[in-house]
Amino acid sequence: MNILSKSSRLSLVLIVLLNSQTLWANLTDELYVVGEARLKVLLWKIYDSSLYSRTGQYSGVEPELTLQINYLRNIRKNQLLGRTEKEWQRLSVNPQNIEQWSMELAEILPDVKRGETLTLQVEENLSSSFYYTSEFLGNINDPDFTEAFLSIWLSERSSYPELQAQLIGSNSQKQF
Repeated sequence: MNILSKSSRLSLVLIVLLNSQTLWANLTDELYVVGEARLKVLLWKIYDSSLYSRTGQYSGVEPELTLQINYLRNIRKNQLLGRTEKEWQRLSVNPQNIEQWSMELAEILPDVKRGETLTLQVEENLSSSFYYTSEFLGNINDPDFTEAFLSIWLSERSSYPELQAQLIGSNSQKQF
C-alpha cells in the first residue's frame, strides 16, 4: 500500500527541487562576474567557464572566489583527473602534491555530462568546495591545493592564455 498520495509525492519532489535550486543560486547570488570564456579545441567546444568574486575583480585566490565550468560534452572522471595532473606538471607543481591531490580529487569528482556544471568555491579558510550542478561533492582543505587547482585556469602560465585573460577580466572580448 502506497502511503503517499500522488499529490503528496509531487509536492515532495517540488520541495526537493526548489531547495536544490536555492543552494545552486546561493553560490553566486551575491557575487559578481569577473569574466567568462569558452574553451574550444580545434572544432570541438569543451566548456563555458565563468569566474565570480565579491567585487567583480580578480585579485588572486580569496574567499568566495568561484569558478564555474559548464560542460558542452561528456567527460569521464579519469579524463578530468589526467588533464589536471598534466596541467599541474606543466605548472611545475610538486609531484608529491600532485599524487596526494589527485587521490583526493578522485574521491570527489564525478563523470560530467553535457550541460552539467562543475563549480569550485573558495571558502574562508581558502579550502576548495566542489559542487556538481546543485549537489555538494566535497571539500579539499588545503590552501595550496586551491591555489594550484585554480592556477590551471587563472595563472599567467595557463595552457590557454586567451581563456585566462577573459576569465580574469583583462580581455573584454568573449569567445562564446
